[in-house]
Amino acid sequence: MVKARKTPVTFPGCKVEDHGTYLVAKGLLNKRQLKQADRYFYSPAVQKEVEDSLMAGEAKPQYRQRKSRDCVLYPREEPMLFRRLSGITKAADKKFKTLQYRNDGVVQPRYDPLQYTEYHGDQGHHFSEWHTDAMEGDDDEEDTREITAVLMLSPSTGYSGGKFQVKRGGRSGRRGGSEIPPPKSMIEDVKLEAGDAVVFPAKKLWHRVTKTSAGLRRTVVFWTG
Repeated sequence: MVKARKTPVTFPGCKVEDHGTYLVAKGLLNKRQLKQADRYFYSPAVQKEVEDSLMAGEAKPQYRQRKSRDCVLYPREEPMLFRRLSGITKAADKKFKTLQYRNDGVVQPRYDPLQYTEYHGDQGHHFSEWHTDAMEGDDDEEDTREITAVLMLSPSTGYSGGKFQVKRGGRSGRRGGSEIPPPKSMIEDVKLEAGDAVVFPAKKLWHRVTKTSAGLRRTVVFWTG
């Protein structure tokens, strides 16, 4: 029996790399689009919404090991950003196959508010707890998330530490596959430059952000359900 060939994920204006359990969209935003995004996120209207994220006392374990500054925003407030992020998550579903479609084959996505996050090195910001962005079988609103896109806004030279790490192999599989935290042999660093995005199934990929030790690391997280 001949196996069906996988169709590569493509999206206009960027190069999509398939890393198995996740995708990296290299250059999802070009230089002009990055400047436009920066004007939006550095605007007084957005900056006044940015505040320290909640730490201890959250009901869900993934929030107990987090320190950053962030805010949630309506995804359509910056149309260019919305088009690029919604487009890449829909394109990624050709691989992940988690979104809902109508009978005529048209996708019916649901979009969460996007999250703008700042990790300040002088404050040791991080999201060091291994977590997924949604849980299978749970009925919280966030558990309707199916695909996550994390867009990097900062150049790699603009900060130290702050590594985006993923656990290879999802929740199960080879030896050590169900362990959280995962064994070191299953941890992979995802290298992102400004304008790149990592895209993955929200319920399946365990990930974290290590401690930022210098500079400023800025990201946008976008969820499609």
